[in-house]
Order: sequence, then C-alpha cells, then structure tokens
Amino acid sequence: MHLNMSYTEIRSLPTRYRIWYLKRLTKHYEKQSELYNRSRDSGKTKKDNMDGFDKFNQMIDKKFS
Repeated sequence: MHLNMSYTEIRSLPTRYRIWYLKRLTKHYEKQSELYNRSRDSGKTKKDNMDGFDKFNQMIDKKFS
C-alpha cells in the first residue's frame, strides 16, 4: 500500500500531500484491521472450541479406560 515510494520520496512531497498520504495509509490499515477482526470473530467462539475439546477429552477417556 506504500505505492512503492521510498522514505525520501515521501519526505520530498509537499506537506499537504504527505498529510493526505498518511491519512490514506491510516484508512487502509484500519480497514485491514477491521476485516481481520471481523473474520476472526465470525469463526468459532471459545465456547464452541471448549465443547469440541470436552468431546475429544471424553472420547480419549473412554478409549483408555
């Protein structure tokens, strides 16, 4: 997302374009973070994971008892 610009190229931009660039980067990374959090939260919850673990634990107990 950095538009293949080096640090020195960004520093040579006029101030208003640098400000725009930083706002645009912030917007991009906030959107990426939101998408990541949404995909992570839409997956299994901790309760679902614990239910699966409990079933697995019961299965192992039956097998070895």
